[in-house]
Amino acid sequence: MYEKELPFGEGVFYEGKYKEVVSKFQENKAKCDDEIMEFDENFFNEVGMGHLSEVEKQAFIEHAREEMEMRVGEQMIKGLTMDQVQEFEGIMKNDQQVIRKVVAELGQDFRNDEVYKKVLRKHGVSEGTWEIIGEYLSIKWIHKNRPDYKDIVSSVFEGLKQEIIAGNQQAPAAPIAPATA
Repeated sequence: MYEKELPFGEGVFYEGKYKEVVSKFQENKAKCDDEIMEFDENFFNEVGMGHLSEVEKQAFIEHAREEMEMRVGEQMIKGLTMDQVQEFEGIMKNDQQVIRKVVAELGQDFRNDEVYKKVLRKHGVSEGTWEIIGEYLSIKWIHKNRPDYKDIVSSVFEGLKQEIIAGNQQAPAAPIAPATA
């Protein structure tokens, strides 16, 4: 594994761990505000890709979401301390000690929180498992530690759209030819 000095936080962070934490932010970004990134007909028309087939659009959406998630995760981790990153990682790994600590810090009965109830409804259950409580806490954690996450997602999404538009303006539209044997 390579070491990577981060431009933020404390000390040296292993590149693999950095990627793992970014990945966790990616997953939770989607849980928090998927509606910010809408890949609908308006989006495809706006970026000059309205002509794509449904299969091509789905493939594009999958690739674009992966790219968005990586970029958003990288932005969200900036400015956090190593302790914050480790706490978030503990929540994501359903570390019961970390979860208990974070629940205690909330200072309220999380079972009455609307966010918790929404997570329960999403999973179709009335009581949370450690995983469900961890999912709830990850959302609360992001709200507390990165209150600008919606702005980050929106900014990254707009930047990606502009890159796509610029790329479409530079490349002539040509039909995709089937591969020949």
